[in-house]
Amino acid sequence: AIGGNLFLLFLFLVVVVVVKKMNSCVEEKRRENVVAFKHKLSEIIAKYSFAFENTDIVDLTTGEVVEDYGLVRCLQTNGGLTVTSSRKPSSSYLQQNEEKLMFEYKQETNQQHMQQKLNKEEEEEEEGE
Repeated sequence: AIGGNLFLLFLFLVVVVVVKKMNSCVEEKRRENVVAFKHKLSEIIAKYSFAFENTDIVDLTTGEVVEDYGLVRCLQTNGGLTVTSSRKPSSSYLQQNEEKLMFEYKQETNQQHMQQKLNKEEEEEEEGE
């Protein structure tokens, strides 16, 4: 009877140690995931934290360009996305060309953003003089 009780006590202690080890592993993984999530979130915020000024506004229900700053026309002339007021692009076409379009769009918006920053810095320097 004493040997059986010692075995049960030993088995209980082993279970407690295993559960504690599992909890610490789970907690460590949770912390790693939180750090990875925060990192990805900060990348997204950095990527989209500036205003998209002077970009076309398209009514998604009709496909009509509501405010025309030339982005859609630029894509049309450069062999990109084809949008007319009477026809929306097919989703398969958008999916196939999404990466190209996003790259070109990001390049253009980044250039505009950098130019705005340079203009602002130049204005601040002129005011300081």
